[in-house]
Amino acid sequence: MHAFIYLALLFSLAANAGTDSNPTFIGRYQGGGRACNGQLSISAQQLSWHTPYSLCQHLPYKIIQTSPHSRVYYLKQRNNRCRYRVLALTHHNPSLPTTDWELIAYQSFPDYQAHALPKALACALNKLP
Repeated sequence: MHAFIYLALLFSLAANAGTDSNPTFIGRYQGGGRACNGQLSISAQQLSWHTPYSLCQHLPYKIIQTSPHSRVYYLKQRNNRCRYRVLALTHHNPSLPTTDWELIAYQSFPDYQAHALPKALACALNKLP
């Protein structure tokens, strides 16, 4: 069953262009708190996320889900210091462009599919100007 899920993921990733050209999501974000303190940077083709417990630096991604107010990024590769594979970024209040952003990071694609919150890290973010 797991092999089927991964095959479906691979086919969906291959079909998706995988880059983000939406200026709403491109940019730098600041997180706070013990586990979320750090910075998320998203460019059109790669993503970096630095926190005290995870260092994901200049990694290519695929967008696996999109809506007007959210993106779900699947990291195509990661280093041994990057603990997360799937990052879900949501803007809860678009009338406030720099505040009310949330990032939920999942260690694996199956964790994302199951919305396994005990295995995920949720962070409040502010978008930097």
